Amino acid sequence: MAWKKFAPSSALPTDWLSPFPEHQRNLITPTPAMASDLVLNLDDSNFDAEIAAATVPVVVDFWAEWCGPCRMLGPVLDQLATEKAGSLKVVKVNVDNSPNLAAKFNVRSIPMLLYIKDGAVKDTSVGVLSKDAIANKVAAIA
Repeated sequence: MAWKKFAPSSALPTDWLSPFPEHQRNLITPTPAMASDLVLNLDDSNFDAEIAAATVPVVVDFWAEWCGPCRMLGPVLDQLATEKAGSLKVVKVNVDNSPNLAAKFNVRSIPMLLYIKDGAVKDTSVGVLSKDAIANKVAAIA
């Protein structure tokens, strides 16, 4: 039996995946991750100053827009920031926009949370956690 040779992928029509243009890979626009006003978005330029100025424990979320588990964790962190306003600071760092910070903290998988107290990393976690699990880690370092 002879194998048929397939045409290279560049020869495929652009709409071969779906008859609907909005489903074409290049036309999908990512939806920005939900974040409350209490959750700060930090980058290389303001990270050190915000962490140094914190008088309460800080939870740092390393995430990316394309990361599904990161999107699941976003609303949990929003709720935590709202419930613990004044006693906890929640910040997010997009690893695509701040690769130097990700390298500095040895981020290998996302979502990754850092639990910081007095400017020092006290604990870390990788993956999606419940609000209670995050709150317990924060209580342990407070």
